[in-house]
Amino acid sequence: MTAEERQEFAAFKEAKQKKEAEAKRKADREAYTALVDETIETVMPRLMNISDEIARRKTEAAEAFRGALEMKAELFGVKDDQRSHTFTNSEGTKR
Repeated sequence: MTAEERQEFAAFKEAKQKKEAEAKRKADREAYTALVDETIETVMPRLMNISDEIARRKTEAAEAFRGALEMKAELFGVKDDQRSHTFTNSEGTKR
């Protein structure tokens, strides 16, 4: 093999390796996208259920404290537009 042929072969080999590397990157990106899609389909319904449950429980807690909030407003002059309240048990161990 002549020096020119060797050089052409090296260039051909390098171009082939670049093409193969690009094809692998493309395949890896497609596999990544598929994995993300699959994971989202598996995880998101569970997270949405948890989120819905948290919203229901927060509503239940607000309803349960409605009487305490009304009394607090009367006793301490708390405005109706206050959006945040903190309640602590007598022992100070639960909030």
